Amino acid sequence: GVSQFLECQLDSCPSTCPQALGLRCYEETNCAEGETRLVGGSFDTEGRVEVCHKGIWGSVCATGFDTTDAHIACKEVGVGPSEPIVYNNSYFGDGDVAIVLSDLQCNGYERSIVDCNPKEFGSFECSRSAVVGVRCQDRCSTGDVQLVNDRNLTSEGTVLVCYDNTWGLITDNDWGKQDADVICKQLYYTNGGEAVLGSYYGKPNKTIIYNNVACTGTESSIVDCTNDPLSMDDGRAIFPNVNVAGVKCAMNTTSPPTDLLSGSVSSTSASVGLAIALIILIASIMITVILIIYVLFKKSK
Repeated sequence: GVSQFLECQLDSCPSTCPQALGLRCYEETNCAEGETRLVGGSFDTEGRVEVCHKGIWGSVCATGFDTTDAHIACKEVGVGPSEPIVYNNSYFGDGDVAIVLSDLQCNGYERSIVDCNPKEFGSFECSRSAVVGVRCQDRCSTGDVQLVNDRNLTSEGTVLVCYDNTWGLITDNDWGKQDADVICKQLYYTNGGEAVLGSYYGKPNKTIIYNNVACTGTESSIVDCTNDPLSMDDGRAIFPNVNVAGVKCAMNTTSPPTDLLSGSVSSTSASVGLAIALIILIASIMITVILIIYVLFKKSK
């Protein structure tokens, strides 16, 4: 432990040693072996990959690190399974931690990156400019929406909208009732909703995707409304300086085909549900007609 090194009397060492010794100590933590986290990113789905190994948090060398390894890291932090992006040049900083793993050989089924037969600390060399980072991506369809809050409420919260496999936020600039009505309609709340401003339900650590959204209220999806789309970098840049949009939907609702895993509703679910209902109706009519014809035929004999 660190305390043992602090007891050393370094001034009692001989001064004739031919080489100087450098030493860096790391505090042990109570993290669990294989636990993974992303550090240094602008939002919670990106960052430097750090893993708990032998009682300390450490980073991972980029040597041999590929998208299969990134999938395991993303799965461990609860994001995916869409294709992640790998950064192999200390893009998110090198961190004030040891580089504990290198040359991962993940197959895709492992529980953690420590199970990927890596080289361990002391058996490889790695520059601190070659610490690996990842950007994990969710599997969602552009236009999908969900509401998030810390109160376990399903009908109100901060609006998340999916764009290009990434869940992101909408600024509350020009956010109003007609915008809220479209969100609530997508979530099958039939009586519209109320626009909530000022990051009232919280501000999740995600990028900003849309600014200045302006709906008429007739759109079937929020992406059909007039808006100013933002790139990932632009959304990250303005995140600290803006508030995000929320909604409170009226509780009158039909039965939504809710995705229980993600808590979101697809923007195409309404049309799929309508098509299924139409097929069932046509089948019922055909069966009824056949039965009537059969009864009339039997009576005519």
